[in-house]
Amino acid sequence: RSASHHTKETSARINERDTALSGKQSEQEDISKRSAERDIMKTPVSFVAILLLQNLSLSWSFTIPSPPTRSVSNSDDALLSRKSTARIVASQRCMSSTDEDAAVSFDGSEKAWRYAKKPLLSIGAKGATAAHGNSLRQLLEDHTIVKVKVNPKPFDNNLENAFTKLRELAEEKGAPKNIEMIQARDSARTILFGMPGTMDRIQSGDFPPEEPEPEVEEGEEE
Repeated sequence: RSASHHTKETSARINERDTALSGKQSEQEDISKRSAERDIMKTPVSFVAILLLQNLSLSWSFTIPSPPTRSVSNSDDALLSRKSTARIVASQRCMSSTDEDAAVSFDGSEKAWRYAKKPLLSIGAKGATAAHGNSLRQLLEDHTIVKVKVNPKPFDNNLENAFTKLRELAEEKGAPKNIEMIQARDSARTILFGMPGTMDRIQSGDFPPEEPEPEVEEGEEE
């Protein structure tokens, strides 16, 4: 019975010792936690934020959205297409202006334009005068059609206005009524005047006369 009592006392002392050790360990853990909390409170905020981000990075995966992609080839093709279109439009405008000035009309006025080689009268920036009207009258009587070079500024940049003014001046100097405008070319700033009835003669093929072929002297033919 004494041995059993001794064993019980020994077991009780061991339990008390284990309980005391466990209590000390818990107390040490509490002290460590409080110390860590105090250290964190003393740590700069930025450092704490870094620690938090590091912890979060373990569980989260951040994906940076890529910028929207565009097809470089398609964009380049579109740009080249726009440039080509612009060049075509510019070319068409140039051709349109040239065609408007140089196209052979159905009434043969182009042939008359070429028949009158160069302007025989010029109107400058000061506009048309009575002297110009008289000169136009004389030239029409001599040549039937006359090219007149015109500075369009005094006529509001309009060749039709210039034609009307010169016709009035020529008629005041004795030219027949209804002088005709065969052609007017803005690019050349030139008006082709004609005597009354010239357009009818052009359409019928009576005017301008055919230019004679150059004579070939004997001995030049092969």
